[in-house]
Amino acid sequence: MDKIYEKAEVFPGDLLNSVICIRKEIIRQRFQLEQHSPTIGWEHMYRGMHAFSNSRLPSVNVTISYLQPPIYSPLFPRSFQYGGLGALLGHEFVHHFDIDRRLVDRDHLPISPGWTSSANESFMASVSCLVDQYSSCTYDGIRVSG
Repeated sequence: MDKIYEKAEVFPGDLLNSVICIRKEIIRQRFQLEQHSPTIGWEHMYRGMHAFSNSRLPSVNVTISYLQPPIYSPLFPRSFQYGGLGALLGHEFVHHFDIDRRLVDRDHLPISPGWTSSANESFMASVSCLVDQYSSCTYDGIRVSG
């Protein structure tokens, strides 16, 4: 145990700062900070932040790069973590109800002949349900237009 926490600074009588320093040391060790990267390591990872929705499954796919600032950090308050992830997932989820998306493929090229009339009716019913639910929300007594 002493070896694990040997670099963690502890302040007698100051629990908060001691806990913060111990957490920083745990994070430093967990992410191998201040150490030389192996041949295949962090510097070779894709750092772009991308998310996309797949309306065929339906699913939302998020790259692991979102688990870093500015979206996420173990040092951020939980409200920031949940808010960032919620905004991201909410944005991608809404694409499943994008009325124009049903007319194009994943490369945004027109689909021919498009959806069947029953598939289109089912989709529009789902969109209408979401619009109605969203329209019933209020903020400071003002109804949100869905």
